Amino acid sequence: MPDYEARIRMLEQELAVKDELIAQLQETLSGANVDDHALYFDLTPQEAICLGVLLKNKAPRRSAFMTSLYSARSDDEVDVKIIDVFICKMRKKLKPFGIEIKTHWGDGYEIPEASKARARELMGLGE
Repeated sequence: MPDYEARIRMLEQELAVKDELIAQLQETLSGANVDDHALYFDLTPQEAICLGVLLKNKAPRRSAFMTSLYSARSDDEVDVKIIDVFICKMRKKLKPFGIEIKTHWGDGYEIPEASKARARELMGLGE
């Protein structure tokens, strides 16, 4: 007769390990503290995560944004077009600070190095 309680404990341990790996992946993708991004530029939590992905990576693809935003989510699938919406709103919020987001059509987005430096300067972060 199978030991269901032992199997449940084992699965819970596996889930905890996977949750930790997801957290590490999200931190690696997004870089600096999301709250810092939101605080300085009045971004929503999702926009702040997107900014972190842009600051941490050269020219991230939409898949990098989706992984950082939704990798821990197991319910309904999210349409990748939501990234375009976040970027559009972010552009309006970042423009007054002299921070530009460029589009790589069909591929992803990029913040030029000068804009990255400006964002880091405003947030008090080093290179």
